[in-house]
Amino acid sequence: MKGRFFEALDRVNNVSLNEDERREILLRLLLLPSSIEGIKAFLDFVKNGIPFTIRRGDEVVRKQIFLFDFDDVDNNDFLVVKEFEVEENERRRRFDLCLFVNGIPLVVIETKSPFREEEKGTTWFDAYRDILEYERDVPGVFKYVQFCVVSDGYETRYFPNYYAGDYSGSLWVWKSFYPFSEEEIKPLKVFPYLDSTIFGMLSKGNLLDLVKNFIFVKRYRDTYVKIIARWMQFKAANLIVRRVVEERDKKLDLALARFG
Repeated sequence: MKGRFFEALDRVNNVSLNEDERREILLRLLLLPSSIEGIKAFLDFVKNGIPFTIRRGDEVVRKQIFLFDFDDVDNNDFLVVKEFEVEENERRRRFDLCLFVNGIPLVVIETKSPFREEEKGTTWFDAYRDILEYERDVPGVFKYVQFCVVSDGYETRYFPNYYAGDYSGSLWVWKSFYPFSEEEIKPLKVFPYLDSTIFGMLSKGNLLDLVKNFIFVKRYRDTYVKIIARWMQFKAANLIVRRVVEERDKKLDLALARFG
């Protein structure tokens, strides 16, 4: 994954970093604590970039190094890894699926299949408990992961992870296919929210939009919590923004037509 990460740094920021500079940026991410403070710091890097100094001879350039290209979705490297294995403190855990963008793990997906003999009788809640175990045993990777998805096909839920130990109050369902229509997707009726999560929440553009604009770390009483928008908030906000942009463009076109 380091190769994908280093290539993305150069491509997204339109720079050519040397090996020492690449390692320095990677080290700054790796040294973030496995805590809500580390999550908060990483999310700040994601949204605002990493302050960095590039030196080339006598020239010194200070700039923000961005981890993702939010303006051009296709300029990012998307990868889904099945059976992704993580080892930390002599404990090894394997995620069913992990979604990487530019070499960084952003989403962990755990599934249960009632059709498999060895998982007969299990549900999405068993998958949820597995992720709680992973977060305890290999916490380092979860400072980068923005949210988790659990599913048994019949039921699919998502939640923001932040070392809380219990997310039972934040197990949401993503019910929208936006920006696609249900007619385009043709979802399987027997699995009502599996396809809406895949196409509506985890499509490339929506995933990056969620990370940039709809996930926050907020102070709550004497601690911090991570919050993520629900599907109706995400869809409504995007429709409002689109309408404002369309109205602005109409007025601009009218002004250009009137005044040449």
